[in-house]
Amino acid sequence: MGSIIPGYLQKTVRMIGGHLHNTRCMLIKKTGRYFDLAVQDHVDRYRVSRKQLISKLDFNSQNVLTLLEKALENERLLRGFSKDVVHSMTYRMAHEAHHRGQIIVAAR
Repeated sequence: MGSIIPGYLQKTVRMIGGHLHNTRCMLIKKTGRYFDLAVQDHVDRYRVSRKQLISKLDFNSQNVLTLLEKALENERLLRGFSKDVVHSMTYRMAHEAHHRGQIIVAAR
């Protein structure tokens, strides 16, 4: 189970963590192939274990950092996206910050 997010009766912390993992997977799948990055499978947001989710989020964090480094070395281009790497990563940071805020509210 997970903590229910206030204002979102159907969302839990686990589901948000799974969503973050799955969106990172989509980024890596779409752009990481140009940089030989491994893509993990999506998780079932309803059934993923805490241990499995933490492991996958850690792995994807490193993949996203590697992607950022390689894209910055490659003239700031992030193939597969219309915007450059700075715009793409800024959007991703805002997206994850929104969900981290939801998790913090649930933790309180």
